[in-house]
Amino acid sequence: AGVPLAATPGTPAGPAAGPAQLLFAGVVDHAVVVLFHDGLRVVRYAETADGEGRGGGTGAALDFARTDGAAADSASAVVVSRTQGNVRYLTAPWVKPGRLVDLLKPEAAGQPLHLDANGVTDPVPTPQPAEECTAWPALRMSGRLLTDLGELTPVRLTYGTPRGPGEVSGPQARTAWARTACQLVAVRGQGVRTVNAWEFARQQLPGGTGSAAWLCTRAETWRGAGSRTMAQFQAPAPGGRPYAPGAVTA
Repeated sequence: AGVPLAATPGTPAGPAAGPAQLLFAGVVDHAVVVLFHDGLRVVRYAETADGEGRGGGTGAALDFARTDGAAADSASAVVVSRTQGNVRYLTAPWVKPGRLVDLLKPEAAGQPLHLDANGVTDPVPTPQPAEECTAWPALRMSGRLLTDLGELTPVRLTYGTPRGPGEVSGPQARTAWARTACQLVAVRGQGVRTVNAWEFARQQLPGGTGSAAWLCTRAETWRGAGSRTMAQFQAPAPGGRPYAPGAVTA
């Protein structure tokens, strides 16, 4: 049987057009993993370390993800292992050890994230799609906020106007993402590069019940096409749920 192939939308799965750069080769979580970059794509080949997979195969898999035009702000990490609801990342040489945070707890500092000698992270929980979204793991690395949407490259989250989005750093930005994170399930597996949230309007509600925010959330893809925009209405949070998800209106 052939090796199973997987590619993000818009990513060719054929041979490289030119020489490829080796990013990593080693054993991670009982699998032999090799990562390449050919200028257009990141390619990951993995097989079980003992050469035996389910059904008598090698347990091999080949994954492709488009990364053309990647810059320092969008090339911080790549998935090296994905097992049992966790993911490990190979981080870029310029990335400093960061923190594992829960987007739904914007006031929490999170936990330190360890990197080994090769720049590989400890296992990081992946967001689990569920009817009740109770947590959304993310990484803060070198000032940037990254999260896993099921592909080889994590997605960078930003906040601010479309013309000049910035990092998710201040209280307003963190609160906006705490109430937006659970909506990210809508763009899982779509080859997303960045997702920006922007509060474009705020209005007072009748009866002195507080103010509500209107947010625009836009997911940009590596391929350019297929971007998705959502409008979100964030009413005053109900008692006991200060970071309840907003309502998607369009």
